Amino acid sequence: MKICKIAVLQCFLLVVGCGGSGSDLNTLSNAQPQNGGGSEVSPPGGFRLVETLFDGQSAVRFFVPSEPAVYTGIVEDQTIASELYNGSLHDIKDTKSSKVGDRFFVEREALSSQGKDVLINISGLDLSADGSEYASRLYIEIEGGHKGYLISGTPVEVLPKAQVTYSGFIEIIVVDGATTRQEGNFELDIDFNKAVPSGVLSASTQDYAFAASDIQVDPKTAEFTAGSAVIGPKGHEVAGAIYGTFAGIEGQGAAGVIASTGNAAVGYLGTFIGKR
Repeated sequence: MKICKIAVLQCFLLVVGCGGSGSDLNTLSNAQPQNGGGSEVSPPGGFRLVETLFDGQSAVRFFVPSEPAVYTGIVEDQTIASELYNGSLHDIKDTKSSKVGDRFFVEREALSSQGKDVLINISGLDLSADGSEYASRLYIEIEGGHKGYLISGTPVEVLPKAQVTYSGFIEIIVVDGATTRQEGNFELDIDFNKAVPSGVLSASTQDYAFAASDIQVDPKTAEFTAGSAVIGPKGHEVAGAIYGTFAGIEGQGAAGVIASTGNAAVGYLGTFIGKR
């Protein structure tokens, strides 16, 4: 299985913003400053290795009760996942931050449990007026070459009980010797009236797209996957795998990661974050 290597992403995910700091809060991945009606849902317990990908990379899902937050994503090894799952990052502080409407962008620094420098780049969406509910994308790098590309959000307590459309922003990373990053938009249509909620996803940037026509939702955990998905240049997409979750107490948000699969020389990696 071949996917887009996340090692090349660092220089493409830096954001421009104003410096900022504030009071200590437990939640790592929302916009809060750091200084140092349907189905009831139960956050998945423990840490789960969903799938082993190309060259040792892994798709993971886990819940951090202390934040509280659910995480889903792709990591090069288990170091970052372990640090997040155990809540062992410390001395967390903002170095840059900015906000446009309900979108936020934050760069953070921290120390790992082994005293290694940690860089955290966050792009997210507030799901509530006070920012206490959110969904976000994180690129994390720990000194020594440990890297991860994840989405995170406020755990769902109750999913909607209707047909719902989520929309928001995406990014697609293309690696083919040079690296390209484009932003765009998506729509995710889900029918929560079904015993097993299902739906379709479509997303595009100027030159690239990803999609899935068979999104399947686990109503017990608010997670979703797709039996088949595609990502790549418009009209020339390749097979991909989606790992997603709903976010917000009442399922106001949706977020996910999609990675190309197979042995193609070009790799594609994308994320999507939105709300209903």
